[in-house]
Amino acid sequence: MKFILKYIKAIPALVLIAALASCGQPKDLNFGLVHNVNVKSFTTGGITIEATLPIENPNGYRIKAQNADVSVLAGNKEIARIKQNLPVTLPGNSKGEYTINATISVGSGSIMSLMSVFNSNADLNLNGTARISSFLVHRDVQIHQTGVQNYLKPIISGMKLF
Repeated sequence: MKFILKYIKAIPALVLIAALASCGQPKDLNFGLVHNVNVKSFTTGGITIEATLPIENPNGYRIKAQNADVSVLAGNKEIARIKQNLPVTLPGNSKGEYTINATISVGSGSIMSLMSVFNSNADLNLNGTARISSFLVHRDVQIHQTGVQNYLKPIISGMKLF
């Protein structure tokens, strides 16, 4: 009987090892264009927006994205910073539209100078990190995307209406 109990006690450890082994490197998420941008508040600290973002999760498991902190760069100069306010949970093997809540802070420039950069043909880039979690795995991932001006223009259009 002790022999059997010894193996029964090992089952949770084996399940944990199998679960962690099956959580390989996650596939990249696929993003669509931001739309339905609503400005929730406009303060000296920044602009809080709520927007819809199409996201595809090609992984077979749920991913929770939170604490994204991204710099918007024009050349090598940071013109704004975007911080995610609420986490977003993406079911496994899913494609859908998700509500994103974020705060956009403008650096030393003003909102008007930020809008002029967006209205020009400047090449904008994103650099930052986000925290993703799935089951027992939590890690920070690097975000680096070039040529994002078309993704961000709806946000500026939404701010103009405010």
